[in-house]
Amino acid sequence: MPSQAYWLDSSFTIPYSAIALALLVLTVVVAIFDVQSGPPITNPSNIQKRFGLITWSRESAHFIIALWGCALSLLLIAFVLTGAQLIREIFANPAAEVIRQLAIALPAVTAASAGLIALPITLNRLHLTQRQTQAEEEGLITDRINAAVLGLGAEKTVKFEDPDRKIVERTVANIEVRIGSLLALGRLARNNLDVHVQVMQILVSYINANAIVLRSVSPTTRSSPAPFTSSNIRLDLQTAFDVIGDRTADQVEQENIESAEKPSTAFVIRNALLIGVNLDDKNLSNLKFVDCDFSGANIGTDLSDTEFFQCDLFHASGIFLGKAKVVGKCLINGSSTQLKYALNPDELVNNFVLGTIANVSLAVNLEQPSHWMHEGTPYTVLKDEWEAWLLA
Repeated sequence: MPSQAYWLDSSFTIPYSAIALALLVLTVVVAIFDVQSGPPITNPSNIQKRFGLITWSRESAHFIIALWGCALSLLLIAFVLTGAQLIREIFANPAAEVIRQLAIALPAVTAASAGLIALPITLNRLHLTQRQTQAEEEGLITDRINAAVLGLGAEKTVKFEDPDRKIVERTVANIEVRIGSLLALGRLARNNLDVHVQVMQILVSYINANAIVLRSVSPTTRSSPAPFTSSNIRLDLQTAFDVIGDRTADQVEQENIESAEKPSTAFVIRNALLIGVNLDDKNLSNLKFVDCDFSGANIGTDLSDTEFFQCDLFHASGIFLGKAKVVGKCLINGSSTQLKYALNPDELVNNFVLGTIANVSLAVNLEQPSHWMHEGTPYTVLKDEWEAWLLA
């Protein structure tokens, strides 16, 4: 490399150092100005897009760009100084050893400058490649979701013999294929949090579309419950609840994030006859049940983020409603040991209970609401009174 004397020649170093300093200040000022006055981090600036750094935070990206500008400026100064010094030495002393040193240094500086100049192009190409790969992955996930949704509507034709001993064909739901589709959706949601909320909405819609409708016109048309056995719930609906109930903490957190951004995001199961459904130890966070019948259901799980509104919980088991987020206008068996001490005193008046305050709450000196029913009231009478209270 050339000796220090050549680099310190003021006739060349002063003007080019001034240029380098000006470029350095300009680069830093532009970066800082862009950070302070530009759009939010979620909306990358134009300079970030040109450098392919849109996945970086704005501060980090602009800091790297400023360093790149400084390094490039210094290398360009070095390139100019080296070239100028080489020309001077050729004219002043063609046989000098320094000419050989400068001739060796000049290509190195040129290569380094070319590498820095090409850096934004390389980063941009890398970013485009990543975007293409991401688009392909998203397309693959979308295809898998679409295939699973198609499977949710699978049907099959079965033959049976009617009372007249005639063979009759009937189209029924293909439960096996639907269960496979539900499990596939659950696996996609666990492995891809970006589509988790979309999958949850599909599962909730499937339950709402396939569960037996509880009320078609008004509360007074509700039929009496079927026998309280788990066989009353279709296997595909139980599988849908299993998939929902097996959500991880990360999946629930994703729901909370998206619901904060879009308040309309809600998982509401309504007007469903959920006789015999098993929700024991299931994650029911962020679910809201409206006008549902849980006769024979097992709901022994954490209900701290679950809402019940106008639900028949009379014959359900394992429920500790005191931990539920919201319980409103529900039919409750206060004498059941599973429901003892269940409700907050402030919520007692807003529900329809069979039993006394002592059965339901530990609070003392509370007046029993007038619409509550005495123990021993037949279930059919109790239900009629509850539905009349709802309509009042």
